[in-house]
Amino acid sequence: MQWGRCTVQPKASTAGRALPRHPAQTAGGRLWLYAVGDVNGRVLLTHMGKYQAKVAADHILGRDVAIAAPVPRVIFTDPQVAAVGLTEAQATEQGMDVRAVSVPTGSVAAASIHGDDFVGTSQLVVDAAREVVVGATFTGPGVSELLHSATVAIVGEVPLATLRHAVPSFPTLSEAWLNLLEATQHTDDSFLCDGKEMTDCGSS
Repeated sequence: MQWGRCTVQPKASTAGRALPRHPAQTAGGRLWLYAVGDVNGRVLLTHMGKYQAKVAADHILGRDVAIAAPVPRVIFTDPQVAAVGLTEAQATEQGMDVRAVSVPTGSVAAASIHGDDFVGTSQLVVDAAREVVVGATFTGPGVSELLHSATVAIVGEVPLATLRHAVPSFPTLSEAWLNLLEATQHTDDSFLCDGKEMTDCGSS
């Protein structure tokens, strides 16, 4: 690659694997070139390009940037398709003990706002060993607004037992989270509310 009078030979680096860059080395071996956004060929999404620019700036300033961010992605069709993190197949390929739960997105009260023909599915992929969400997919009208909550849960590695106390407001599509987390209880009996079974929580 010709840049002014310099010839740049991008070279992969084993240091800082999470960095969104193809560092080029000068004769002295110093890393000085960062490729962010579409030019690095990693994730061709505007929001990830913006994130990569922040990571590159942090690395230049000597800050810790050793984090591999999951990629949130949305297909703005009708209905929408929104996903972040790993699919069930990808998680299995990585050797995780995986369980996936899915519920109809339209099973919440907010679906009636969108009309009687609301269709869609919401799914979580759970790492059973750690009891954390590693992937999420939502389909249906307006589900792109559900995606960031899933991204936060994945990045923060928030345990399912903690997520169950994040109460979604009524009537919003975010109640899909309530249904999803209840679905995980079919294989997890550990959820208690003030020492009671969940079915008794509303009776006190």
